Amino acid sequence: MTTASNGDAPRVLVAEDDPAVRSAVTRVLELEGYRVTTVNDGAAALTAITSAPPDAVVMDVMMPFADGLTVCREARLRGSRVPILLLTAKHEVNDRVAGLDAGADDYLVKPFSPKELIARIRAVLRRRAPQALEDAVHARAVAREQLGSTRTQLERVCV
Repeated sequence: MTTASNGDAPRVLVAEDDPAVRSAVTRVLELEGYRVTTVNDGAAALTAITSAPPDAVVMDVMMPFADGLTVCREARLRGSRVPILLLTAKHEVNDRVAGLDAGADDYLVKPFSPKELIARIRAVLRRRAPQALEDAVHARAVAREQLGSTRTQLERVCV
């Protein structure tokens, strides 16, 4: 697994077994300011999604060890809500439906336009934004409760 850093930019996992495609997708994403982590098989993708969830995933369907559909299903079964964009040469309607039914949020057929890839990443991140905001609000509420409890304890000690 390789990682490129770029501060607070959204983190995107690229799961692609073809080195040329993986490199091209990584380059396009990095040029747009995303932090990119790459893996080259489905098993590594599932581990990355569940152990250090990225903000979004761009994943090939046909990969060794576990295909993209299996990774989508398993990630969803494990409770992951990370947006997943499937990137694949499979272009039939039934293939796209299978990908979306497996838990993918979007589906892009190779060859693809880098502009369309970036637009789709922005779209899945926008759709995720309300959940991220809800998570942040919850975390803030928990922190306030902890702070309030600490203040109460300090007041008791100081009085």
